[in-house]
Amino acid sequence: MACGEYGDTYGRPHYHAIIFDLPPLELRQIGTTKTGFPTFVSDLFAECWPFGFHTLNFVSFESCAYVARYVTKKILGDGKQTYEKLDPETGEVDCRVKEFSRWSTKPGIGHDYFMKYWRDFYKIDCCLINNTKFKIPRYYDRLLLREHPDVFEIVKQKRILSAQSYRLTPDAQKDRLAVREEVKRLRAERLLRPYEAQITEYLENV
Repeated sequence: MACGEYGDTYGRPHYHAIIFDLPPLELRQIGTTKTGFPTFVSDLFAECWPFGFHTLNFVSFESCAYVARYVTKKILGDGKQTYEKLDPETGEVDCRVKEFSRWSTKPGIGHDYFMKYWRDFYKIDCCLINNTKFKIPRYYDRLLLREHPDVFEIVKQKRILSAQSYRLTPDAQKDRLAVREEVKRLRAERLLRPYEAQITEYLENV
């Protein structure tokens, strides 16, 4: 999993990557991250990458999440960039290479882990990371559908029943009332355009 982007402050190109199964390297620690993880450099990496400095950290849930945030920032639009930059002094237009994201697809990231532990995931229908429950990735659902369609159908029906049951709980009723109050507030503050009005009507009836 990797992405190439431009820095928010100075627009300098740089890269973030998670590299699995990297062979052992001679590392030299140069410091720690803000979260306390050791940061290293490698002479081999320096030889392979002559375009600037590099830093290495061990792969962890936190480091994967860090890189994933950069990757999804390019997809979801937060980090959308303008690739033609005007120099106000010379009037020249600098056309930059577009930012990019790459990740494993054959197989996808987590495929082998799923094949080994899928029963554990779907017994509780969630992923446990540091004692915190997370929704099972959609990629895992697709793998379950492909590898064990009968189990997928059972899981799907259980989720539907669970969602229907939740709608009847006090918490769900409070959530729906909160949405309706927000819709009323928006209507009072400004005149909604036709499309917004359709969305508003939908939210009121969820």
